Amino acid sequence: MYCFKYLFIEIPHDKLIFSVMTFSKESTVSEASMHASNARVMKWFFFGFFLGIIGILIVYLRSPKVPANLLDQYTGDKRSLYQKTYSDKLKERLVEPTWIGFVTLVAVILFLYGSQVGLA
Repeated sequence: MYCFKYLFIEIPHDKLIFSVMTFSKESTVSEASMHASNARVMKWFFFGFFLGIIGILIVYLRSPKVPANLLDQYTGDKRSLYQKTYSDKLKERLVEPTWIGFVTLVAVILFLYGSQVGLA
């Protein structure tokens, strides 16, 4: 599927002879957001669970990198816009599972502590 300014046309790759594509700023941002939304974030639950507060610090301090295969189609300003949008959106998505992992860790510790206190 190729994205023209406000028109989506599906053209099979083997039938494509010539196309003039004009990308707008909105399409670059929306594509970056879509790609970041499709990235896997489940491993960050385990960062929060096993590393605790250190895992939360890591997720807030690191900046997610954009895979090289996604950057190949962008140059110049569109490339930097794509990188920033992708990193910001992915960072938003990484924070939630990390916190959930940390809260789960705290709940497990409190449960184990409560069960030990109840036995004494």
